[in-house]
Amino acid sequence: MAASVAVLALVATGSGLGATVKAKNGYRPRAVLVAFRAQGIKLVDANAGSLSPVTTLSSPRPRDGWRVGVFLYPNVVSAKRSFDDNVKVWRSSGMAAARQKNVVVTVVPNGRVIGRKAKPWPMPKPVARAIASFSSKK
Repeated sequence: MAASVAVLALVATGSGLGATVKAKNGYRPRAVLVAFRAQGIKLVDANAGSLSPVTTLSSPRPRDGWRVGVFLYPNVVSAKRSFDDNVKVWRSSGMAAARQKNVVVTVVPNGRVIGRKAKPWPMPKPVARAIASFSSKK
């Protein structure tokens, strides 16, 4: 849980689903939610009521020893900047991370702590399938 909170705090302060991500070349929250739900991964609004332009979604409970965090940025440039600024720390801490256009996805194995070295961990297959599903849609 602490690692999930740390990842959420490190990336951005999230917003509620009521704050619509208007990315011309990106994905909308609904498409991401549907893709994850199709893989049996429930995501909830991690920061309901926040006024940040970033929508933050996370898994409410661990699944097979991991949790997922999904961050939808208002544009591709912001998502790329955040991902590039954080990905080395995430991966060296043994977390999986990916970016598709304006969406950053992190997966934190239970017990992992940001900044503490850990061996690499691959993206779980259901998460990879969810990313492939929403990113294949135009």
